[in-house]
This record gives sequence, C-alpha cells and structure tokens, in this order.
Amino acid sequence: MVKLRDRKVNVTKKNPGAFAGTSAERLEFLGVGIAYTASRDSKRFQAIANVSFTVEENEFVCVVGPSGCGKSSLMLAAAGLVPISSGAIKIGDTRVDGPGRDRAVVFQSASLLPWRSVLENVIYGLEIMKVDKSDASRRGMDIIKLVGLEGFEGHYPHELSGGMQQRVNLARALVVDPGILLMDEPFASLDAQTREVMQAELLRIWGEMRKSVLFITHQIEEAIFLGDRVIVLSKGPGTVVSKIIDVDFERPRAETIKRSPKFIEIVDEIWNCIRYSSG
Repeated sequence: MVKLRDRKVNVTKKNPGAFAGTSAERLEFLGVGIAYTASRDSKRFQAIANVSFTVEENEFVCVVGPSGCGKSSLMLAAAGLVPISSGAIKIGDTRVDGPGRDRAVVFQSASLLPWRSVLENVIYGLEIMKVDKSDASRRGMDIIKLVGLEGFEGHYPHELSGGMQQRVNLARALVVDPGILLMDEPFASLDAQTREVMQAELLRIWGEMRKSVLFITHQIEEAIFLGDRVIVLSKGPGTVVSKIIDVDFERPRAETIKRSPKFIEIVDEIWNCIRYSSG
C-alpha cells in the first residue's frame, strides 16, 4: 500500500498551494429544476425543484440528503451532462449549457481503462486535448506524486487496491487543471478505513490545488469533515432545506475533530434537517 505523507498545508486563499494552476471558479445554482420523462410510460418525473446555492471560489461544499433526492442529478447538471428544465447554472458569468474544460468529474466508480497504465490513464484527458506528449507525461507525473502514487505509474488498474484506483481517478480529473471539481460519492465503494484515509488525503490534495469543489455524499460525517458548508436537500423532488450548515473547523483538519462535541452537534443538526424534510 502507498505510504501517506504527513504534511501540513496552509489552505488559505492567500496561499493556494504549490500546484495551483487555473484559478478556481464560482459555481452558482439559480432556481434549478431537473425533470425526466420516463421511457416506460412517458410520465414526467421531477428530480430537483427550485434549487439555489453558490459554491464560491476555492470553497469546498458538500451536498447530502435522503436517497432519491436528486443529489447526483444536480452534480450531472453542473457537469453539463444532463439538461435542466428551469433556472440556470452559472460558472462565473457564463451559463452552463454543456460540458466544459473548466470542470472535471470524479465518479463513484474509478472506471479506469484496464489496458492503460496508471500514467496513461491519468494523461488520457490531456491526449484528447492534444497536449504535447512530453508535457502531458510531466504533468501526469506531477499529479501522480501529489496523490501519493509515485512508483506506481507503470502499474495497471488490476494491480491496484480500490483506494489506489480512486487516487488515479482523482489524478485524472486534476491533471486537466479544472477550475471546479465535481465529485459524486467518490469513496462510497471503499471500506471504512480506506474511506477515512482517502478523506484526509483529499483534503491534503485540495490544500495543494485549491479548486472549487462540489462533493456529493450520503455520509453526514464525511460532509462535515470535508466541507466549508453542507447543503441539505429534501426528499424528492429535492430542494434546499431552509438552513445551509456552516462548518467552521480550522484547516488543516485532524481526524480527532470527528469525536468533538461540536462535530457531533453538527451531525445531529443535519440529521434533524433530513428527518424534518423527509416527513
């Protein structure tokens, strides 16, 4: 297994980190609605209704809510992969109307190409962007080192653990240097211990690159540990409950905060929001 580096990072806006490249972008949801037409009976299904909130530049925002509340639909809409039926999604002053290089998505499944090595998987997006091969390899190796996989760049996906595969998945998203990172339950398939390791590693990596992050999760404790703010969605059709939870623990954050009375108090607050919204 990869040995994690014990390194503290200043994650303030004034010091965005050694790997900062493209500036982080502001992501805004303005009265967003998302509806689908069911193929079996042509009925219209409302997944998201009138959702409004903002992910500020360099901010880490987590979204939680009951199953079926439309969390993933919201993320896919931000990625430009599903259309919205009302409202608007904006990056800076530009309306989202499809995928763009200013965003990168990390899904729950790593979905690595099995015939390509770690380095080849990481730089796949750069190849599509026609980046010079030597430059792509250099950038790929820099990101591989950042995610703690130096020495594994020649390995293939089947030779990696689940946590290591997700590191590759994250590196593949980061290497294209997006302004916004969209993450849809990226640690859901990992065992509990690996998940906690990856949470800490994600904060370290984010501290280096300082992207704006929208992180979807079912796990309330994960949302509080990672996020600057937690958005709670109601049961479907999902909408933002009346209160957005601010998480003001100092960064960098240690695992020990999960056992603090304040942390437990925030967990209870979010649980009550979900229970109330679910009837």
